Amino acid sequence: MKQILIAGGSGLIGSSLAKRLKAKGHKVSFLSRKGGRKQSGVDIYEWDIRRSYIEGKAFENTQVVVNLSGAGITDRRWNEKRKREIYDSRINGTRLLVDHIKKHGHKVKKLISASAIGIYGERSDEILFEDSTPGDDFLARICCDWEKEAEKIKSATSNNVYLAILRIGLVLSQRGGYFKRIKKFIKWWMGAPASPGNQYQSWIHMEDLCNMIIYLIENDQTEGTFNAVASEPATAHDIVSNIAERLRKPYILPPIPLWALKLLFGEMADILTASQYVNNEKIRETGFKFKYPDLNSSLNNLILE
Repeated sequence: MKQILIAGGSGLIGSSLAKRLKAKGHKVSFLSRKGGRKQSGVDIYEWDIRRSYIEGKAFENTQVVVNLSGAGITDRRWNEKRKREIYDSRINGTRLLVDHIKKHGHKVKKLISASAIGIYGERSDEILFEDSTPGDDFLARICCDWEKEAEKIKSATSNNVYLAILRIGLVLSQRGGYFKRIKKFIKWWMGAPASPGNQYQSWIHMEDLCNMIIYLIENDQTEGTFNAVASEPATAHDIVSNIAERLRKPYILPPIPLWALKLLFGEMADILTASQYVNNEKIRETGFKFKYPDLNSSLNNLILE
């Protein structure tokens, strides 16, 4: 059994991860803006990125820190203020965690820190590996700086802290995110991919993502940067059409044109239209096995079960 501290534990990924960790007998605690409480068997400690504060008790006996914090990328239309919130919540939050592990986390042996495949930018049908060059758009710059802050753990502590960085793809979950939203539109006969429709979207089933994080928690010395995506990327058209087929709903609308996406989402539309064919061989070579490696098995689970 390990004691695990999660930053971003109340989010979609963090809450799913915590449930699975507790079922395996691990002790879980969260960092939150409102600390000093306990919820569903989880101790919640205060942290405030703006004040550079984390409750010192959060690190008592903590062996693993999982960093999933960050303002939602697609929660709201981007303006300069929102872009700054997205950036600061990730970079400053990770910097704060690393600094406090140095000061208080004397028993911490591993940091698992989220990143995103947005680091690669628009890449058409190029196959992307962990050593592929990063893109140069807003999200790519965020991910680069985000990862650099996590990497400072290697020089920030006298004891050896293993570091694993996960570049997470499009997460498919019944509880929220892209899958829940697109399923609702399909049920209303309004399902359509973003233009052009043939762009690759590298995705991962929520259960596989949580299992991957647990795998890295339980295998102390497995470290490095890993693409957290399923084995078979799919086009935007394939994802929407396969969901529609399983819901027995018509899929008749053409891809949403770029001008309409820009009107609705502004600069954020670039996320929907970017093509990223991301390879996961590196994590598989460590011994990790996917439960849902392809779109068919993933959607069968999400829709039929």
